[in-house]
Amino acid sequence: MNLENQKAKRFDIVTPHRTYIFLADNDSELKAWIDGIRAVKIEEANRISKSVDLSSMSSATDAMVGCGVMFLMAQARIVFPQKQGWLTKQGAFVKSWKRRWFVLENAMLFYFERQEDYPLKPKGSVPVVDDCIVRHAQDPDIIRPFCLELWHPNLDSYFASAESEQDEIEWMTALRKTIMALQELKKQVASGGEDGDESSTFMGLKKMGYLMRRDSELIGNTWNKRLFLLKNGFLLCYKDKVSPTLTL
Repeated sequence: MNLENQKAKRFDIVTPHRTYIFLADNDSELKAWIDGIRAVKIEEANRISKSVDLSSMSSATDAMVGCGVMFLMAQARIVFPQKQGWLTKQGAFVKSWKRRWFVLENAMLFYFERQEDYPLKPKGSVPVVDDCIVRHAQDPDIIRPFCLELWHPNLDSYFASAESEQDEIEWMTALRKTIMALQELKKQVASGGEDGDESSTFMGLKKMGYLMRRDSELIGNTWNKRLFLLKNGFLLCYKDKVSPTLTL
C-alpha cells in the first residue's frame, strides 16, 4: 500500500482528548464517511434543539472517547434496559478469558477493565442489533459455567460467563429486552409513526465499512485495518480476522 497515494483519502476526527486519523479505500468511500458523520451530527444537533430532556441522558454517553469508541454527538432520551456488572468474556482472537466490568445502556454494550474506569475508559464494545440472538452458550467447546452467547448475524458469537445462574438470567433478560426494543423502534421508523423521526437517527446504521486507522505505538506509528460502524451516535471499531498492519 502506497501511503503517499492514500494521503488524499485521509480524514481526521478531532476530539478534546485525541485526534483520530483514518484512510479510506477510495474517493467515494471518503466522501461517504465524511457525509455520514456530518449528517448524524447535524441531525443530533437539530434534535437536541427541540427541548430534549437532557437530564435523562446516560452518564456514559457524554464521556466515552477512545479505545475504539469515538463519541461524536449527544444522545437523545430513549428508554432501554440498563444493567451493569462483572462478566468474564472470551477474547475475539486469543481465546483467553478476562473478567471485565460490563455496562448496558441505550442499546450499547461496553466493557471496562475496572469498575472505576466507567465511563471514561472503555476497553471496547459488543455490537447489539435488532437481529441478534441471546442464549445460553451452545458451543460444545465452551465449558465455563453460567455462560451466555450473543449471536450476531454478521460477526462471530460473543461469549461471556456470568457470576451466577441468576446473574446470567438477568443479563440475558436485559439483552433480550434491548433487542426487542430495537425491533420495535425499527418498526416505528419503517411505518413512519409518531416516534419514527425521533428515533431514526438513534436507530440508523449510517455507514459500515473498512478504514485504515493510525495507531500510536511506543516506536513509530502503525496503520491498522478495522471494521467501523457509524451507529447510535458512535463510531464503533472492531477487529477483523485478517488485519494487515503497516508500520511507518
